[in-house]
Amino acid sequence: MRHGRITWCGKLDHLRVAEVRSDNPKRLHVFLTLAFRWLLDNDHDEEGMVVIANLYGEGDIHSDKARQEYREIKMNVLLQRQEGERSYSDMFRRYSKRVLIAMSAQALAQLNGINVISYYAPLVFESAGWAGRSAILMTGINGITYLLSTIPPWYLVDNWGRRPILLSGAVAMMISLSMISYFIYIEIAATPTLTVIFVMLYNAAFGASWGPIPWLYPPEILPLNIRAKGASLSTASNWAFNWLVGEVTPVLQGAIKWRLYLVHAFFCACSFVLGKIFPPTSLMLDI
Repeated sequence: MRHGRITWCGKLDHLRVAEVRSDNPKRLHVFLTLAFRWLLDNDHDEEGMVVIANLYGEGDIHSDKARQEYREIKMNVLLQRQEGERSYSDMFRRYSKRVLIAMSAQALAQLNGINVISYYAPLVFESAGWAGRSAILMTGINGITYLLSTIPPWYLVDNWGRRPILLSGAVAMMISLSMISYFIYIEIAATPTLTVIFVMLYNAAFGASWGPIPWLYPPEILPLNIRAKGASLSTASNWAFNWLVGEVTPVLQGAIKWRLYLVHAFFCACSFVLGKIFPPTSLMLDI
């Protein structure tokens, strides 16, 4: 390894890497972690030991730290082979809290109100005083803001951690939705402009927090032998609540109008509470 670059070829059928370049040491660390975990799991112990030595022993396969890491990971691999993949009943019996947290994270990603804005943005802006092409233009500008806000988490998620990003995002979304509701309710001259500002702030907060992190979080908190089942359930929760929000939003917009945004602000508050009880994660969990 030299300046974030490693050249490595192995006799592998399913994982063949000629060159990996990374300007980010953490990303390279993640790749190597997955690589040697896969190698040991497929009985390529010699190649796995070389990768572990590069990561932990400065290339020395006799390094005490590298050999200790090898023993721990190999033991974990053998233990999981003996246990086998867990059934759904075993998963809920032993890991119900983690599975429910993973499912709740994905459900709240929808209940926080993103699809009220994404699906029905023109209606939101029309209710705030924009009309016709102006409402559609504001929708496009809002979409650009959403796209740009997804970039910072690429660089911050490993430095700041998942929990601070989720908590700060929940607070920012709750405040933004409350302000949207308030300004639509009072209907002052500045309502259209202020609504656009707070919608953009809301979208930016979601795109940087509850948009990407709930997809990253479940696989990290679920042990390997239930990861596929648990992650699939969390994804199913996301799409189930996506459908629910999409179906009820037009009805609620007509029935309770500006109060709809307070409903989703409440779920943002719930997201904050859930974020406080999230178990901490690590990129090295269950490798």
